[in-house]
Amino acid sequence: MTDLQALFTQYIEGNAKEQERAAKQIAQTNGAQAFLMEKLSGAQARAALALLGRAARRESVRWALMDKTQEIVPLLTSEDAKTRKNAAIVLGQIGQRAVVPALCGALSKETQQFVRPSLILALGQLGGTEAQQAVKALPLPEGTDKNTLAERDAIQKALSRLAPQKSRTFTGFAAPRPVWLMPVNGLIGSLLAEARAKHIEVKQKGSVVEAVTRSLPSLYALRGFYEALLPFAVGVKAEPEALAEAVEAGGLYALLCQMHDGSGAFPTRLEVRGPGIDRAAFASKFFARVNGAHFVNSPSSYDIELRCWIKNGQATLSVRLHTFQDPRFAYRLESVPASMHPAVAAALLYDHRRYMKQTHTVLDPFCGAGTLLIERKKLMGAKAFTGLDISPKAFSIARANCHEAGLHAKVFNRDCRGFHSDFGYDEILCNLPFGHRVGSHEQNERLYDDILQQWPKILRPGGFVLAVTNDKQLFSALATRHGWKIASQMAFSAGGLSPTAFLLQR
Repeated sequence: MTDLQALFTQYIEGNAKEQERAAKQIAQTNGAQAFLMEKLSGAQARAALALLGRAARRESVRWALMDKTQEIVPLLTSEDAKTRKNAAIVLGQIGQRAVVPALCGALSKETQQFVRPSLILALGQLGGTEAQQAVKALPLPEGTDKNTLAERDAIQKALSRLAPQKSRTFTGFAAPRPVWLMPVNGLIGSLLAEARAKHIEVKQKGSVVEAVTRSLPSLYALRGFYEALLPFAVGVKAEPEALAEAVEAGGLYALLCQMHDGSGAFPTRLEVRGPGIDRAAFASKFFARVNGAHFVNSPSSYDIELRCWIKNGQATLSVRLHTFQDPRFAYRLESVPASMHPAVAAALLYDHRRYMKQTHTVLDPFCGAGTLLIERKKLMGAKAFTGLDISPKAFSIARANCHEAGLHAKVFNRDCRGFHSDFGYDEILCNLPFGHRVGSHEQNERLYDDILQQWPKILRPGGFVLAVTNDKQLFSALATRHGWKIASQMAFSAGGLSPTAFLLQR
């Protein structure tokens, strides 16, 4: 049984690591909200509210607090500023619109600038006419100090929720322009080969594949890339003010208007990537400097994503258009943990297409969301498709995704070990469980040993296995021990891991 009082004391008196550990345990303990609510009437209200804010990230906790808001509202007028701030955060998370008048009243009287953003964001979360009017009436504060930028950001974020900008419609490029296709790291050759086969002119440019086209939709005939970006500026000084100046001086707004109908500002998200970057502060300073009539900071609902990479003090800026929907993977209604990205599946399969035939029968014994089966069908089709997964949830998701993709596959909820087939399979394709994601090295050793002995019984003569795993040494050693020929190994990076695709033959 969790000792909540001991954890609470540790949170108040411990060092930073002890506080974080205690906060995490309290947030994950069922019923902790009742214990914390009892603390609101005493001197420890500030800490209790901070912990309630952590716990209220769980839906079950928010539901349990629905009828407790009137016990929290009085703390909006506490003499302690941090208590007022924490109370606003919790009320916003709970989601009871009845507290909007109290939040509006607190905002009108709040003089501590570091508290105001939490009140504003809470109003944005709760919504409604009164909240919208209150936030719209706020002037955007001028200045570049931390608290001023935080309030400015809060107003813009709240408005993006309360009165979202009307989305612009992509109409196309006015003239040919470069587009960067972002490949799977390690599989760029597959994308280049796919482009050549489909007569789409591209060239490798560092770690990206560049096409020059007037038709953005035509590039989505290619399946082996994650996303398409429009390069805009290279070699900009890695400071938010310099980036804002490059956006304005380079005419990005005019360029985007040529591609879209309608008028007005574009709801925009700035994504900054690079070592040692305070992303929130960088974005705040950028939007404080850029023309607000052109780009509105709206990180939760946006048409335009500005992608900024920073390296060695230099920034590269590109644009991702969310006004154009990628049609390729619309079949993916749901996914499962550790699912393979469809672009990764497509690139891997394309690189091994010479082993495949339309007359083949295909099995995925760890089918997950069904991605490999569907992408195999998209590549060239096959005589029959079968998927297995031990998880009932994955089984349901795979069936739904296959149906959405128009793939008539037989999907079964069962353990692949011991699975037998009277007719066998020409291709066994799978993204294997591996220790970093779903289990342990020891569990995988037993599993790999079992399947590598079983597969010869269901693999047809001349057939092959294409298996992806991050437990590379283990899989390679066991495959060799059980008499498999490792015809090829292809290393790549995806999802923060560096797995290998093994092609096995008998």
